Amino acid sequence: MWATSNNHAGVVKVLLEFGASFTTRSARGIAAAAFVNGDNQTMVTLLNEIGEAMCSKQVGRTKGGYRTHTEKELPTLELLPSTSTSISTLVSSSFTVPHSSSSVSTHSLTSNSSSESTPTSTPTPDATPDATLTFVDAVDPLCLDDTSEFEASLQSTHQFVWDQCLWDQMFVFAEQDMQVILDTAITGFCLPTKNRQELWVPANIIFLSARYAHYYSSSELLSQLLSTATDKILEVIKLNQHNTHALAFWIVNVSQLLYYLRKDTGLVNTTVHCQLVLSELISETYGSLVTDTEQRLERILEPAMLDYEQITGLEQVDFTDDWHRFFRRSRTSKTEKEVLVGQSSPESVTSLLSSILYVLKSYQVHPSIVTQATAQFFYFLSCETFNRILMNKKFLCRSKALQIRMNLSAIEEWVRQNGQVASFGPLIQLLQLLQCVSQLNELELFIQTIKTFDALNPLQIKRCVLHYRYEVNEQRLPEEIEKYCMQIAQDTLRSAQQRQSCESTDHSRPSSVASRKRSSRSSRPNSVSSIGSLGVSFAEDEEGGREWLVEKRDSRLLLPFHLPNEPLQETVDGSIQANCVIPNISEEWMELLDRTTQHQQNKPRAGMEM
Repeated sequence: MWATSNNHAGVVKVLLEFGASFTTRSARGIAAAAFVNGDNQTMVTLLNEIGEAMCSKQVGRTKGGYRTHTEKELPTLELLPSTSTSISTLVSSSFTVPHSSSSVSTHSLTSNSSSESTPTSTPTPDATPDATLTFVDAVDPLCLDDTSEFEASLQSTHQFVWDQCLWDQMFVFAEQDMQVILDTAITGFCLPTKNRQELWVPANIIFLSARYAHYYSSSELLSQLLSTATDKILEVIKLNQHNTHALAFWIVNVSQLLYYLRKDTGLVNTTVHCQLVLSELISETYGSLVTDTEQRLERILEPAMLDYEQITGLEQVDFTDDWHRFFRRSRTSKTEKEVLVGQSSPESVTSLLSSILYVLKSYQVHPSIVTQATAQFFYFLSCETFNRILMNKKFLCRSKALQIRMNLSAIEEWVRQNGQVASFGPLIQLLQLLQCVSQLNELELFIQTIKTFDALNPLQIKRCVLHYRYEVNEQRLPEEIEKYCMQIAQDTLRSAQQRQSCESTDHSRPSSVASRKRSSRSSRPNSVSSIGSLGVSFAEDEEGGREWLVEKRDSRLLLPFHLPNEPLQETVDGSIQANCVIPNISEEWMELLDRTTQHQQNKPRAGMEM
């Protein structure tokens, strides 16, 4: 029956040759012939041949003195034509097959009890009228009590039923074969996939096995199956932490398995703990993907973004603190770093991001996960570039700031072209401040200007001013501006320390602490722009307060990650289509699972004689 409903004509033919019969019925009494798809020409031809053979055999018996079904007149059925024909009427003598090419999913069943049909086949000349026999009579048709359930089973190969477990929508396995099946589907799965259908093979096998364990076996088997599967997936992920293809593949499969369990009405409440484990597994895999990509970006960040010069041939800039300019000699050989700089550019960064984005989309990773991943990559890129500029005096100058801003523009252009989301606010403001800080030679002008840099804190502005690298012909800032920057930085730290001491002293009075927190939220400045005086207060327990008290940005911070609640969607010719992924196992994988389990069964067990 499984081979018939899944259009495996070769398997059906072999089974028939070894004694199988279309008259075999399921536990509900449904004949195997009822599940033949009329669109499968090979299956239709095979069915016709079997029907003709059985008709000839039955007619021969009548001529020899044997009669069948003598108590009632046998209905007749025209043998299937060579064209595709609906097979849904082959289950009962009260059903007839019309000359139609309609598919099973659209063909309606007509009961003979409500309207009697006239036989359409011509009786055999040598047979008596009541001895006219067709393949349907050989099936010994039955009357179904629940026609709607039968139709659901008949159409199950085209539409998956989530509120009940049909016989052909699960994977039946023996408990002793569970380890071999999971090893084949998880640890033994080799990338790349041969076709798109193989993308969800592990998720499909685990889910269909879970359906069998839940609906037809025991809760213990279901729990053992899911726990073993998650352990094996975690093991594979740890072994492939630096393999972008493997990480993307398992993000897709774990997400798809989680979607299956949530959609199945019988498993959604039974597998709550497993759903939580799968959610954590997705987050861990996502973290591994982010970490690996950040390491790749870090290797090319400085030569591609900080040292690369888009405009070549310009005169070399001299700085007042660079005494080596008087002793500079011409060199013919380049160092290893200079060679790397010559080979790296902003295009190296965009090429790396493009390749990762291509891999994620090729493996059908959910668009929301792709968006969050790219946002995380750009956050890391922005923070690392910001920190390296601020901590290295070589980059705290006007000419370098202009050069880095041009390199960043190439990244922003890539973001716009690929429809991604990125925020470079603090980095852009830092570069803007470095380009104009030497022109702010008046205190009032300086204060009014830094009010616009709301993404920079007082400590970062102080470092830019005190460690700024002046060019030879560039005017130095007045001393009063440097003192002002030092004072607001000290007041910021002093205010934070006072708040910490007050909170530690008054921790036994929660009402007072709560009132101070509410007042601090309303009065805490989020930037230099809100500083009206040299005294500043901060809330250390808030995330923004921590960033306000340090110079460097936390590039390793993982942004909030949210699992998608909606199913996977795909864009085809610009239109959004619903999730078309249906849990199924291909014939090729069924054969592979059969071979592996059979091989395992044939292995000599421990303690057995060879």
